Amino acid sequence: MVFSDSAGVLSGGERVLADSIHAAGGKIDLALLGYLDGGYSIPRAIRGAIIRTKVWRPSIFVPSHFHDGDYTYAIPMPEMPTAPLFEAFRDQTPETRGIEPLYRSPVCINTKTDEFFVGNYVR
Repeated sequence: MVFSDSAGVLSGGERVLADSIHAAGGKIDLALLGYLDGGYSIPRAIRGAIIRTKVWRPSIFVPSHFHDGDYTYAIPMPEMPTAPLFEAFRDQTPETRGIEPLYRSPVCINTKTDEFFVGNYVR
């Protein structure tokens, strides 16, 4: 599992770690990675998420970074726009499945079976 709460630039250390995991025959079952950043640019956020996903190559990706009414923004932001992100995944990283989190709902993931639950939704 990989967890990174930053939607910023992928560091060289992250690339080295991911490369060493894959070179040793390891795999990443689950990646919780930052998606939106302070600028709230959807195209930039998608590019960053795709770069991170191509480096880590997880089976399942869960986007994080939900800003709703914090002090960085003048008005509360809408729900995290994941549809454009998952469309890009479908086209550019089809081996990675994305899970769309529901705000304030539990997400449970079985990494052995790849079954997951979001709120009351089972897939």
